Amino acid sequence: MANFGSSDVPALLADMGVPVSIGGENTVGLVDRTGLQLAEMEGPSVVIDRGISVVIQTGTLTLTVGAAITVDGTGYKVRGWQSVDDGELTRVQVSAS
Repeated sequence: MANFGSSDVPALLADMGVPVSIGGENTVGLVDRTGLQLAEMEGPSVVIDRGISVVIQTGTLTLTVGAAITVDGTGYKVRGWQSVDDGELTRVQVSAS
C-alpha cells in the first residue's frame, strides 16, 4: 500500500470505504477479503477459510482483542491489528462473531 499523509487518509477512505464501528466509535475503512490456503492435497489446494481485515485511519477506533466490531453492517470480533507502512493506517484482522 502506498504511503499517505494524515491529511490524505480521510478523503481516501471516504471515497472507497465502508462504515466501521466499535461501541460508540465510528469510522470508515477498506475491507480486504483474502482466501487462506489451509490444506494442500494431491492436485489443487483447497481454500478452507477466508481472512477478513479492514484498514482504518490509525487512532480512529479504540482496539481491543475480542471486541465486537461492525464492518459494513456485519458483526465480527477483533483478532488483532498492525500498522500499515508509515503508520497512518492500521489493518484490523477480524473473524466471525
